[in-house]
Amino acid sequence: MISIIEFALIFWIKKQCTSIEIILFKINTSIRNIIKGKIDNIILTANKINYQDISINNAELKTTEITIRNKLNMENIEIVNKFEVNGVLKLTNKDIYNTITSTKWSGIISSLLKLDEDIHIVKSLNIFNDTIVIEYIDLEKEGKYLIPLNLSIINSKLFFINYELSINDYFPKDNSIFLDSFDTKKDLMIIRFHAKVS
Repeated sequence: MISIIEFALIFWIKKQCTSIEIILFKINTSIRNIIKGKIDNIILTANKINYQDISINNAELKTTEITIRNKLNMENIEIVNKFEVNGVLKLTNKDIYNTITSTKWSGIISSLLKLDEDIHIVKSLNIFNDTIVIEYIDLEKEGKYLIPLNLSIINSKLFFINYELSINDYFPKDNSIFLDSFDTKKDLMIIRFHAKVS
């Protein structure tokens, strides 16, 4: 029975993502709990994830208790309770660049930097310590420009700050996601978070 539920949950996860490479998927529960539709927790490790056009190099996630409606139908599994996910996300410069230049998210970076998408094109992005440096091209002025954004977690949100340009905005806007900390190493951003899923 656990293998059927595992298969169904993997199927559900893959439906949420444009792409995902699952490395580890482990259901922790007892036979007694699984018969009741209760899962103590799930541990997931995955690489090369595209979730709603957000590129993620690696994710390690662990849930709290999940209750499922036991339909034994892999296409219609139903999670019936609110639960929490704790995790670590690792994003490379390339992941962040792919995200901010995707159709879905390009408007956010333009809004953040107060750029016109028709004449400003993001060329590259680099992470240095607690700073992201975005290079963009201005098609009207025919020049390249760099904008440094200092990163800071305030009230469980990741703030992008450049006081000189009056930039002070945050991500994620979703109030069910809470960022606990972040680190930057070379071209890698590591984000620790927890989220409430309903």
